[in-house]
Amino acid sequence: MKCTVDIDSKEYEDRFLKHYDELKWLYCELYQNNMTAFEKLCYSMYDYYNKRKIELKNIDRKRNIGYSTVLQISGQCICH
Repeated sequence: MKCTVDIDSKEYEDRFLKHYDELKWLYCELYQNNMTAFEKLCYSMYDYYNKRKIELKNIDRKRNIGYSTVLQISGQCICH
């Protein structure tokens, strides 16, 4: 069951989906499979992303690009 938050940002969706399965698994383990609460978490995360200042989003983008580059240079598998 995927989170039903209506996502209109490709960038957020890509980043969120990279971590979705692990996030859901950990959350459900901790909160006894409470999917209503998980849906609220998904919505809250997306709402927080939308309210985040563009300057901070730009820092995140640079950090993400740098992280991917370091993994490629070191020869590690990039699984995202």
